Amino acid sequence: MPELRHFRAEHRHLIPHIDELRVLADGLEGSLTGAQLEALAKNEGWLREHLVPHAEAEDKVLYPAVAPLVGEKRATATMTFDHVEVGKLVAELQKAHARSDLREVRRLLYTLHALIAAHFRKEEEIFLPLLESALSEEDADELEERMERAADEAHEPAHA
Repeated sequence: MPELRHFRAEHRHLIPHIDELRVLADGLEGSLTGAQLEALAKNEGWLREHLVPHAEAEDKVLYPAVAPLVGEKRATATMTFDHVEVGKLVAELQKAHARSDLREVRRLLYTLHALIAAHFRKEEEIFLPLLESALSEEDADELEERMERAADEAHEPAHA
């Protein structure tokens, strides 16, 4: 049975960043310090420049590959919904940050952490094993190559 090694490695790379959202929220009290403002800006950039392109690649490549395996085109709609919600929450976080609304920043960081962590668990525990059991080694390699290209394409406008 093939393993989607690149995809799992990408998740292992992203998980510490997701956990950093919670750690940052845990440390927010009183007013934002310079170090906290810097960490917040860094995390907002990571969400926009790395997580969102990853999500766009999943919507374009991964989920269309999963849907036929479960026999329902809309089987991955909830996962795409998670991506939309993450995008909205990131925009709200940027606004709360700009207003220096510490309580709202903290709430949004915790919400983002919980949503993204649950989303990754669904992929790791449900979708990836389903794909790995159904794909040949060649098909798995091709799927991962398509994911990489889609992520690169989604990432390009952020640097344009």
